[in-house]
Amino acid sequence: MIIPSSARPLAPEVLYIIPNFEWGRNTNNSTNTTITGRGAGLRVYLKRPWYSSGEGEKLAVVLNMNINDKLSSGSTPVSTWGTDPTKLSAPLPGGIKMDANSFLSLKEGQLQMTSAEHNGNTAFVYVVTYDVKYDKERKLYYADILLNIATAYYPFVRLALARYQYHSVKTADTDCCLSPIVVADYIQVPAPRFQFTQV
Repeated sequence: MIIPSSARPLAPEVLYIIPNFEWGRNTNNSTNTTITGRGAGLRVYLKRPWYSSGEGEKLAVVLNMNINDKLSSGSTPVSTWGTDPTKLSAPLPGGIKMDANSFLSLKEGQLQMTSAEHNGNTAFVYVVTYDVKYDKERKLYYADILLNIATAYYPFVRLALARYQYHSVKTADTDCCLSPIVVADYIQVPAPRFQFTQV
């Protein structure tokens, strides 16, 4: 039996974020070509303890709700990214606004929920969520976030992060699934790499 949480989770405490490299390999039998690729991503390390609202708690990346390219007004922080002005780079998909298409390998699409930063008014945000794992060597919790930077070169990313608990009390227009949001420092994302090999 699951008892829904009636309070928002605690805000996550981000210790640091580092580049993360996820490798994959695909072989095309018709051309006898193997493509080895390295995805562009970030690993977010989190201060212990985790699971402030119970089992199943995830890390959420908070996204903009505005359908236009302008950022939502108000006090709710959202994730943003941009190209490095000191480097020649292709533009990022979607411009400065991050949405579900900014991420790869999502287990589920973006979710809509209410934000704790609303100043008395109901404010909605989109989030994408990630499982949190435990690193035995570092004795820290972490989440891996794979990004779709397309052909942009070493862009800057600033993540707005929160804890997410699906098993929370929900009504028609409100919920307490999302913790207060914290904004991480900017970090650059390394470019993806691909290697083609004849087999």
